Amino acid sequence: MTDEPKTPPPTRPRRSPAGGLALLLSLITLIGLGYLWYALRFQEGILGAHVTRRLAAVERAQTDMGRSLTAIGVQQAVADGRVKRLRKDVRQLGAAGRHQQNFGMREAEDLLLMASDRLHFDHNVPLALDALREADYDLARERDPRLLPVRQAIADEIVRLRALSDTHTQSMALKLVALAHAIDGLPLNVPAHFAPPAAARPARIPQNFWARAWAGLHRDMLRLIRIRKQPVEERVLLAPKRQYFLRQNLKLRLYAAELALLEHEPAVARANLDAADRWVRRYFATSHASVTAFLNELAGLRTKTAVIQWPSLDRALVLLRQVRGHS
Repeated sequence: MTDEPKTPPPTRPRRSPAGGLALLLSLITLIGLGYLWYALRFQEGILGAHVTRRLAAVERAQTDMGRSLTAIGVQQAVADGRVKRLRKDVRQLGAAGRHQQNFGMREAEDLLLMASDRLHFDHNVPLALDALREADYDLARERDPRLLPVRQAIADEIVRLRALSDTHTQSMALKLVALAHAIDGLPLNVPAHFAPPAAARPARIPQNFWARAWAGLHRDMLRLIRIRKQPVEERVLLAPKRQYFLRQNLKLRLYAAELALLEHEPAVARANLDAADRWVRRYFATSHASVTAFLNELAGLRTKTAVIQWPSLDRALVLLRQVRGHS
């Protein structure tokens, strides 16, 4: 018999520990993945609701913020409007302050202009004095040292106007009235050869006819031709009716001079006094004492009115405008 070799029985392969570990890890991985899938599916709903709520909250916050921004914009616009009004009020207050500061100067300037106009156009000395005093009072309230020269010039003009008003006294007007009343007693200038002849001793009348005829012829010849020296100024003879009108016109001249003095018009007064002086010297007997006294009084009044001159009120006005120009 042949001996056949006996084959050993198959043996089971031995399991490696690494394979079991890998299987375990795979199982754990699957469980983890399943749990992760479950968790993700579950958290997705939770996160979705949460995100939705958060988004809604954010939208509401944005809406509220938009409303707040709109309200803030409205408030900002209102505030800007108030700021603009305040700036406008500040500018107006500043302009009003400057206006109030220069108001006294402008009022004083108007008063100075009024004083000059009333003096030179209306010859109203009292009104001009009042305007100057008011202008000085307005400048004194300004309390500005730059206005001191202006006030000094106003004071000088007030002094000159007072001197002018003192010259226009009622005594001058009364003197003119007295001179007008004295005109009726002034003698007219009548040449000696036209004067009434003085009472002479009656001439001896010759008894002879031829002697009487020759004496009459000689007397008539002497009266027919007269040789006399012509005076430098022709003396006009006036009829009695014209003498009356001469005296009345001379009175009117003096009354016109009186009215001109009372109306503060020295030029008109001087013109009437000059005309009265010419008339008296031409038509009245200047050698008579009454006429001489009349002419002396008339010359004194003419001298007083000749010195009357309207002062210029421009210096204070010029100085005030210079101060206003630098302010």
